[in-house]
Amino acid sequence: GLPNTPVMDMEISPISPTKITIATFGRGVYQADIVPSPLPPVSAFNFGGITCSATSTLAFNDISTNSPTSWSWSVTPATGVTINTPSSQNPSISFSNFGTYSVSMKANNGFGAGSLTTKTLTLAPPVIGASSTASFICSGQSVILIGSGASTYTWQPGNLNGAVVGYTPVATQIYTVTATDALGCIGSSTLSVIVGCTGVIAYSNSEFTYNVFPNPTYDKLNIIINVDKPTDFDIEITDVSGKLILKQGTRFSADKTENQFNVSSLSNGVYFLKLVSSEVASQAIKIIKQ
Repeated sequence: GLPNTPVMDMEISPISPTKITIATFGRGVYQADIVPSPLPPVSAFNFGGITCSATSTLAFNDISTNSPTSWSWSVTPATGVTINTPSSQNPSISFSNFGTYSVSMKANNGFGAGSLTTKTLTLAPPVIGASSTASFICSGQSVILIGSGASTYTWQPGNLNGAVVGYTPVATQIYTVTATDALGCIGSSTLSVIVGCTGVIAYSNSEFTYNVFPNPTYDKLNIIINVDKPTDFDIEITDVSGKLILKQGTRFSADKTENQFNVSSLSNGVYFLKLVSSEVASQAIKIIKQ
């Protein structure tokens, strides 16, 4: 047995992991067996790998305590899942579909079955954001599109590259951005930009076009119409039920083709704008107040 003497050093060598070597001060070196804890394992594991691909293979590592000697792994749901040796200590598990999975492991030893431990993992592409400075613009106006959530971005149509790009669509357009993050994961997102703002006035047997911008608007609307003589109009805004909400009189002429209408008092939502004169009323234009 170990003498009653001060201990200078203790060591467990990887060559003999079941032995402990003890050096004393002037009384020699002693070696003893390591007696395992008479308890079943406390199961635990970790895992690593890229989880943004539908076809991913992840490495799982046992970190259980109390010296386990056997293991049992399972995954729910099991469809499209392959466990490389479910009874191994450190298996690899392959997934063939995006989704959320529960991975469970139980470690055992000679003293009994250990606890069951479960972790949840989600396989999903990166979440790519796509936004615009306006979702509703007039013909001839430009819009800025902004991507987020990745490192590189390519926009279609046009094959434009960059997190921030500009377009001047001539008609309503759906844009798609495909992006790659720092891990090489690829995702995409789409958005629509509606092009509108033009109405037609049937006036003295002639047709005039008018434009309203910006649309959507936060506080003010600009109204442009070309007329060949001074003409008085009422600018009317109604809600979706047809109820008159705002009304303002204004005059257009060859020298004054643009007027501004303050809509800051409106609640956010969808409205309709119409120009009305003593002779004619225009078609209504949908406007959006933000």
